[in-house]
Amino acid sequence: MHAPCRKWGCKNCTVIDSTHFSAAFIIPKASRLENMDEIQIELALSHHKAGRLTEAEGLYRQILAANPRQASVLNYYGVLAIQNGQIELAVKLLRRAVAANPTDAHYHCNLGEALRQSGRAESAITSFKEAIGLNPGLAVAHNNLGIALAAAKDFDQAIAAYHRAVQLQPDYAEAHGNLGNTLKESLRFDEAVAECRIAVGLKPQSAEFHNQLGAALAESGEIDEAIGEYQAAIQIDPKHADAHSNMGNALAAQGRVQDAVTSCETAVRLRPDSVPAHWNFAVALLRAGDYQRGWAEHEWRLRSPVPGFQQRFAQRVWDGSPLNGKTILLHAEQGFGDTIQFARYVPLVAARGGRIIVECHRELLRLFGQSPGVDLAIARGDALPHFDEHSPLMSLPLAFHTRLETIPASVPYLRAGDELVGRWKERLAAMAMGSRVLHVGLCCVGNAAHRNDRERSIPFAALAPLATAGVIFHSLHKEFVPSDSNGMRWVDHSKELSDFAETAALVANLDHVISVDTAVAHLSGALGIATSVLLPSVPDWRWMLHRQESAWYPTSRLYRQKRFGQWQEVVQRVARSLEQIVQKARSEPRRVG
Repeated sequence: MHAPCRKWGCKNCTVIDSTHFSAAFIIPKASRLENMDEIQIELALSHHKAGRLTEAEGLYRQILAANPRQASVLNYYGVLAIQNGQIELAVKLLRRAVAANPTDAHYHCNLGEALRQSGRAESAITSFKEAIGLNPGLAVAHNNLGIALAAAKDFDQAIAAYHRAVQLQPDYAEAHGNLGNTLKESLRFDEAVAECRIAVGLKPQSAEFHNQLGAALAESGEIDEAIGEYQAAIQIDPKHADAHSNMGNALAAQGRVQDAVTSCETAVRLRPDSVPAHWNFAVALLRAGDYQRGWAEHEWRLRSPVPGFQQRFAQRVWDGSPLNGKTILLHAEQGFGDTIQFARYVPLVAARGGRIIVECHRELLRLFGQSPGVDLAIARGDALPHFDEHSPLMSLPLAFHTRLETIPASVPYLRAGDELVGRWKERLAAMAMGSRVLHVGLCCVGNAAHRNDRERSIPFAALAPLATAGVIFHSLHKEFVPSDSNGMRWVDHSKELSDFAETAALVANLDHVISVDTAVAHLSGALGIATSVLLPSVPDWRWMLHRQESAWYPTSRLYRQKRFGQWQEVVQRVARSLEQIVQKARSEPRRVG
């Protein structure tokens, strides 16, 4: 959180929260006061405007002692309490203001902001809507409603609220900035850039607006221009931690790994309690291969409010020490790919002398239940038996002091069931009909809900160069079904891949897998299958930068974009490699199935 704002003004007093949305408090003019000593009120306001909050608070309390139902002073004092970070006191004072004068929209709006900052999202939304009902032309109420709706992930309604705010007040820079942020969260990047440009134009000396514009540009792939905006933000405010942190991400996108680490380290120094700053620092370090510091910083994710990261168990977090027969729960916390990647540590934990329970996604349950080292696999949400200690799977590299050169990269470390493998072997042999063919798995799209899916997924039509005689392509998508085969000999398995155990059995019978950065790439690598992984220009940290081989999956080869969003050259390189594999297979003894 930024420090409480000490500025004063009817529509210009803003507090920037951790999501960098600008919310305003509304202070009615002194002429609205009723039956109060004007000299005392003006003195209190002069202290408040000048930032002398202690003096102002003393006078507000003195006034309210004589007249506890003075609505406007309750409102003033409530705003002051928000500025001081006394949110519960603010809620109480502003509720009293609303009770004393329920027809004043300003009071409802300020109460809504106090409720929002106290975490009462639904009540805040109600208060903002009540303010709008009393005064539909109150732009700040629409803006603040948008903030609350965005926090609730109701992006469509939030965007509508901001649009109304800027229609009512076209020069409302904060509302334009908030609208840009929400459009970015909605993956509408071009519109986000346009709104952020308006905000910067209205307030060119705002470091935060330059930072927001930089973030929108970075999402659009305009990395050079994004860096320029971050530099502008830092020039205005050298202590703007988020601009330094975002700069680090942008520098990494340019391949400037050490510069990225330096920028992120600066952000952490400026805001040592910031979870996002530490998270970005961790990613920068891991991408650079500095695992000693990277894994320690990576633990900051567990302090994030993002669902899935929070501590759920009272038992001791395992530190890597001998288990001596105790039961340990290893639990998944993020996506399928993350869980598959770090399942490699399960046998190492088992070697410490304990009984291993793995809690995982239901789709992974059968696969993990038959994998080495696992005594019991339980689906997330099901009742857990007794256990003595626990660890998130992604904390195991820290427990084992993993360095780049000590990654446990022996494959396969997952095992598909023999019966399923045999069944798929027969099916693939029947498809070949005795001819010499290569069976190649293909996965070109990931989870559409993933924030970065736009960068990692490839339009199926772009894969046409892969069409090669002598290859049967097997779809490894669970839901995606192309409308055209792209000239490939194509087999759709989408209705058959009921879980990862089934997919693993199919993959275990393939000669090669071609996949974008999704769970299939991790599964294929974990099974020890030769895999071509197609990566965007700025891949996830685990693939690092400038490497053709994977430190985590020795049978995988990495094919990277040379420029943001351009897959054609990547696919051409994979196609040439595939043709070489086909030619080699033709020269080898005949394989059936």
